[in-house]
Amino acid sequence: MDLLIYAVLVLALGFVIYKNIFLIKRMKYNNRYIECYKAMLNDDEGAEALIDKTIAEEPSEEFKSKTRFFKLYYDMDKEDNIRTCVDDIDMKAIFFNKGQIDRQKANLNSDSFLWLMMDMAKARKVSRFDVMDALLKKVTDIDELSNRLERKLVEVLYQSLKEEGDRGLPFFKEIIDGGYYEMQYDKQMIGLYKNISAVMLDVNGELFDEYYKEDLKKFVKTLIGGSFMKLVGNYDKFAVVDEETETVEETVTEDTPALEEVPVEEETAEVTKENNTEE
Repeated sequence: MDLLIYAVLVLALGFVIYKNIFLIKRMKYNNRYIECYKAMLNDDEGAEALIDKTIAEEPSEEFKSKTRFFKLYYDMDKEDNIRTCVDDIDMKAIFFNKGQIDRQKANLNSDSFLWLMMDMAKARKVSRFDVMDALLKKVTDIDELSNRLERKLVEVLYQSLKEEGDRGLPFFKEIIDGGYYEMQYDKQMIGLYKNISAVMLDVNGELFDEYYKEDLKKFVKTLIGGSFMKLVGNYDKFAVVDEETETVEETVTEDTPALEEVPVEEETAEVTKENNTEE
């Protein structure tokens, strides 16, 4: 009996050590990841070099591919690099483990869908329809993601940006009305998904809820929200001039919530997601 208890304790200790190493590894990457996207969206002078350095030095293909979404965003107008950037993004490295979809990785890396959507919006802005098509294929080629809200949101954003069919409006309305509970999604990101849906409804002249119109006045002040709204064309409509400074706030500080629930900017968000994901 004592031997059995000892064996269980050793296994438990081993698991704790493994878990801590896993979390430390992710936190180390998250710090650089956040630094990269802030530099990119702020158009900092050293953004391109920082992104390239992160990709070159990162040993994990999972994290390399996540950072390549930033590389694609930055290089969207560079003909020589653009298709290579798209092809180098390995979605299975981001979401799979040992040949199968890994639910924990899918939850931890759900923010990859955000950057894919940001890339898609920028591709539409610069009329790179081939890049839009390639990004959509990155998602639709993985059947195991078919029940995730994020995949459906990518599909309807594509439809809306290309002004095809119903432009995804029914699904955008469904998201802001809360009709998504039967799908798998990252609970921490749902506020962002609602804001993106409200943005696209407004772009298409279909946002009638005054609550969400007021919410977009807050969303436009965040780094991610303001950047997305500039790409799709309704930034100026919601950017509010501060009465004291008479300037438009386009970024957020470290302490400013960027989303409805939990800000993407929080450096610890990714390492705690698995405890807050709803199917």
